[in-house]
Amino acid sequence: IKWGNAATLTPRQKKIIDKWLKRKGLNQFGDREGKRYKMSPYVKFDGQRGTMVDPYDRVLEKYPHLPWLHRSKKHYILGEEERTPNSEAWLDAESTLSLIDKRRFALSRLLLNRIANCTRTLHKKRKPEVELHMLLVAFIMKPGMSQTLEEEKIKKSHEGIRYVEPEERCYEIRATKYTRDALCPVKIVSFGEVPVPPKLDKLDRVEMGLTSEENSESDSRAERDEEIRGMDIRKTEEYLADSDFRREVEYGAAEFFDSSSTQAGMPTFAAKKRIRL
Repeated sequence: IKWGNAATLTPRQKKIIDKWLKRKGLNQFGDREGKRYKMSPYVKFDGQRGTMVDPYDRVLEKYPHLPWLHRSKKHYILGEEERTPNSEAWLDAESTLSLIDKRRFALSRLLLNRIANCTRTLHKKRKPEVELHMLLVAFIMKPGMSQTLEEEKIKKSHEGIRYVEPEERCYEIRATKYTRDALCPVKIVSFGEVPVPPKLDKLDRVEMGLTSEENSESDSRAERDEEIRGMDIRKTEEYLADSDFRREVEYGAAEFFDSSSTQAGMPTFAAKKRIRL
């Protein structure tokens, strides 16, 4: 389709331009609505003479790149499986946080904890091709801390110091990528600190349709069974200090045990409660 001048525009092309002007809040000349002109916008002066100009010629002269054609874009809200570590969104988020670190001028650094939300917009006839709107939750790693949380936990355990999770910060970031290539660098458009959103529990996930109620119940049951199995009564102070209770557990509790409340033959708190009765 050719967009030469107003005389060659078809009614369909004029309708496309009119819709775009209305959507952008512009008048028929492509200027902001309500603009006051010193001279008539219908007349174009060339020296001392003036010629009549069609409004569509004014618009085509003002917008030679034809922005009303650049409407082919798609929005994608990334799911949880697309926001996991080592995914493309995760790599983009880490690159973005490294750029924010350079602008913070602080001794601490940001370590990505989770991607609370991420929306990706793809453009076909426009550069940059990718727009990102991310909500990132990051740990504030102070000077002297390890590169990862796992290394920091191991370091604290070797030093005999109780591990305390670092402070969290949340950033709302708008960024772009010139192409859709996964290795294309990220460029920050704007960013700002916002309150840290809470993590979704299983009930929230069921209500939002992120997981089924059956899966949620099975997960809860598995965690509860794992917790029960981990409660070894032989590690309690009462078992170590009271010889009578220890003898009672060793010789009288076996008949009360079942497979759901023991782990490798170990008595549990559930079995202890039955024994005391």
